[in-house]
Amino acid sequence: MINVTPVILCGGSGTRLWPLSRTGFPKQFLCLTGNESLFQQAAQRLAGLAQDGIQVAAPLIVSGEDHRFLASEQLREVGITLGTALLEPTCRETAPALTLTAFAAVQNGQDLVLVVTSTDQTNAKPAGVSRRRWRNCPKQIIDHLKAISGTKNMIFQTISIIGLGYIGLPTAAVFASRKIKVIGVDVNQNAVDTINRGQIHIVEPDLDMIVQAAVVQGYLRATTQPEPADAFLIAVPTPFKGDHNGDHQPDLSFIESATKSIAPVLKKGDLVILESTSPVGTTEQMAAWMASARPDLTFPQTHGENSDIRVAYCPERVLPGHVLRELVQNDRVVGGMTAQCSEAACRLYKTFVEGECVITTARTAEMCKLTENSFRDVNIAFANELSIICDKLDINVWELIKLANRHPRVNILQPGPGVGGHCIAVDPWFIVSQTPDEAQLIRTAREVNDSKPSWVINKVRLAVTKYLKETPSKKIKDVTIACFGLAFKPDIDDLRESPAVEIVHMLASEGFGEILVVEPNVALLPAKLIGETSLKLVTANNAISSANIIVMLVNHTAFYDIHIDKILNQQIIDTRGVWL
Repeated sequence: MINVTPVILCGGSGTRLWPLSRTGFPKQFLCLTGNESLFQQAAQRLAGLAQDGIQVAAPLIVSGEDHRFLASEQLREVGITLGTALLEPTCRETAPALTLTAFAAVQNGQDLVLVVTSTDQTNAKPAGVSRRRWRNCPKQIIDHLKAISGTKNMIFQTISIIGLGYIGLPTAAVFASRKIKVIGVDVNQNAVDTINRGQIHIVEPDLDMIVQAAVVQGYLRATTQPEPADAFLIAVPTPFKGDHNGDHQPDLSFIESATKSIAPVLKKGDLVILESTSPVGTTEQMAAWMASARPDLTFPQTHGENSDIRVAYCPERVLPGHVLRELVQNDRVVGGMTAQCSEAACRLYKTFVEGECVITTARTAEMCKLTENSFRDVNIAFANELSIICDKLDINVWELIKLANRHPRVNILQPGPGVGGHCIAVDPWFIVSQTPDEAQLIRTAREVNDSKPSWVINKVRLAVTKYLKETPSKKIKDVTIACFGLAFKPDIDDLRESPAVEIVHMLASEGFGEILVVEPNVALLPAKLIGETSLKLVTANNAISSANIIVMLVNHTAFYDIHIDKILNQQIIDTRGVWL
């Protein structure tokens, strides 16, 4: 997808104007030559670009008032609205105005400036512009446009998303909503079949409508095997190794598998972007895997800007439940292995991203994502530790935080039963694993948050002990505990690294009676909990009527509708402050 800002210059016969037509520019990027008598041809060409899927911005007209009126009439006939008018009294003065307009447009991030002009050249220099800057304007514009064309694939006609989970599927849907062909790839056959029916296998507001429309219109298709495309985005998990034994080493096998799966279908000019949260250096490792699999192609680590394949890293930074909005509105950090890799990645994301695409190196971009989540983890650890302190001192931590946050420079987060999700609960360990001696605070914060589920379990044990003392006829196996919530955060179905799941799993091994689980966003218990005979997924009303002890683990919106007077007879352990 190309976004173009046409600049139409009106010049009479014999006027000496600067052309792009003599620059050796690729034919598909050549300007239309002409003067005021060819407005209709210009309008028709712009309409043709729009029909070809090129996003045409409102044209800039550099002309006198009469020519501007004529151009406006012709453009309106083909459905193109006139943009800003730069009015100049003579053609000799419009030539430099055009050059500066085009120069400003490319400097401001336009993918391409399509210039409609006549065919001669002028050396006219506008007042107030240094001679050096004026002399360099055409060269800078040409160099910029040639650099764009040098990325081999200006137009991303087909995009492949590897991994159709909580990030991959929304990303694929947003690209497809821009009328770009998207091929989604996932090893989960059920996910593939579900998507191809126009349905979704995850919970995310409004995603179902976008996916259905994209599939019905033919812009989104899912498969289990990679196919040729112009750009590949890898969004697969990066968990810990199964035998980490407390050292939390990252498992890059999913990235390696995805990389090697697309290698056979890569062609000269393709762009490969890694979106998975990864340790520093993973993008370079990905490029090395591709180079090993495809020795017939060149890659940035050996051929720099002249490589056949462009490689970049761009982490997602979205909030579950708001993914579609944040994909579009949030800024993106783009780290290419070379400048042109970064530029190509930015142009791809600008297909739908309204925020700023900020360019840096691949290693810095990788570290940026880890830093963002480590910062949040440290702040959550403060809140969680504060909740433990307040419990010991018999202080309502929720009231305390509300009061402390009245200070204009204090913003304490809300405590909970721990930290979950595939980002905050995982990413800080990637920093610790690479710099164990230096990441002291980051490690401590992780340990505080990882220990919170055990603290919750101890609170449940104390509640059970109190209940048995108050009802001597009961034994531990007669105690029914209701756990509200399994997701790692409110109003989603994502259970990855959820402290609530860990707490329920630990409770099932304590020898209590039934453990009733209330999770309105899932239909089945997760694999980790299947096989625990004491566990049962029930409704909120069933749990309240049957439980002796209630544990609030996730503050889903639906739980706020439960009136406190319904649960006055049970002991409550509220880790989220819903009923406190």
